[in-house]
Amino acid sequence: MIPPTGNELMYFFAFSLCIVRGRRNQPVPPDLRKSIYHQWLLGFPTNIRHQPPSTAADYGACKLDRYLGCAAALSAPIPFQSPVLTMSLHAAEKLLDLPGGRTLAYEDGGDTTSSIVVVFLTGLLSVGTVTRIAPALQAKGVHYVAPTLPGYGNTSPPSRNVLYATTIARDMSALLNHLHPDAELELYISGGSFGTVPTQMLYGAPFDLFPQGRYIKAMLLLGAFPPFSRDKDKETGFIYTSCMTWRDYIGVGPPSRFIPFRMLQHLMKIVIKSKLTSQESAEIFLREFMFDKMGEEEREKFKAWRDRTGYEEGQLVREMATNNRRSVEKTWEGFLSTPAVLNSDWGWGVELGGLDEEHTLGRRVLIVAGSEDDATPPQWGEYLASKYPNSRFKLFSGGHIVGLFHMDEVWAEFLVD
Repeated sequence: MIPPTGNELMYFFAFSLCIVRGRRNQPVPPDLRKSIYHQWLLGFPTNIRHQPPSTAADYGACKLDRYLGCAAALSAPIPFQSPVLTMSLHAAEKLLDLPGGRTLAYEDGGDTTSSIVVVFLTGLLSVGTVTRIAPALQAKGVHYVAPTLPGYGNTSPPSRNVLYATTIARDMSALLNHLHPDAELELYISGGSFGTVPTQMLYGAPFDLFPQGRYIKAMLLLGAFPPFSRDKDKETGFIYTSCMTWRDYIGVGPPSRFIPFRMLQHLMKIVIKSKLTSQESAEIFLREFMFDKMGEEEREKFKAWRDRTGYEEGQLVREMATNNRRSVEKTWEGFLSTPAVLNSDWGWGVELGGLDEEHTLGRRVLIVAGSEDDATPPQWGEYLASKYPNSRFKLFSGGHIVGLFHMDEVWAEFLVD
């Protein structure tokens, strides 16, 4: 992939503005150009700041396919789906009717009568699946639950004018109440990649909205996202954009807040949709983007993981590709809303690290990252570990899904009393 230059990025942005104005060759008004341009530069790497273009005609020299290439690659967080290890289950998807005519899809397995419940929230362009139960989960006798996030698969998007965080809290409360009515639970919440965002929403959710939050014992974050609502942490000086790739900076960072009508997301959709037209093309897309990029050490870990779990060569890619395609069979709303969710206030108005004692006392947090992960950089995980009380940070050598190859170890550490 050819990375875009600073000037090309500016031209693309100016072109977007002029599309909205409906007059491609008309100059962008200086006041509008200055206002949005300076907002857009928040967190932008200083070595690529350039004078904004005065007209959209400057865009002519740029090649749109390079931006679309970046857009397609935004699917980096896609594959982190429900971690699998040992004991084949092949659970069937179930549907729960929710108020307002909405539906929540989920799979579950393990001891479904157990009051020890592990909820795992998956990443982008995927659905909740339960294909294996890890030995540590079996030993604990847990009820393992994997919901599909709003706007993916058979789960309805959030209702109109209802915040994503509110939707997550209500949906998970309804699901847990359906599975374990009026039960006092030992609740463990977990998520991978984008799924770490709704997981953190649940962790800090008010108990009147998510009553089962009182039972949370621990939170596991695999390839974690920090809040994007503030460009800089006033206390630590941490800037989340400082370690982002161009791909993700444009796709979900500050520029995504200001380009109207979700135009950038619709461009991404066009490209990714073309990659998911068939099972074969979806598998090729995943191999090229993720598996072919693995270093020798990570390849050896992958092979050892396959040997332990009995996975055949190519089976994991097939499962991921199948779930990618299932996730957008009905709607792309979950994907299109990603930047808005990441940049929203999903801390319930509370600064990260400012949760009250009721939300932290007796709870543990385990954060796992890959040293070479460019989708959710390890610096994000370290930052989150510094903000959550009673937290531990675990770093593995590898990329975005390296944690999957260590899940037996991770689950054992996560569930320890």
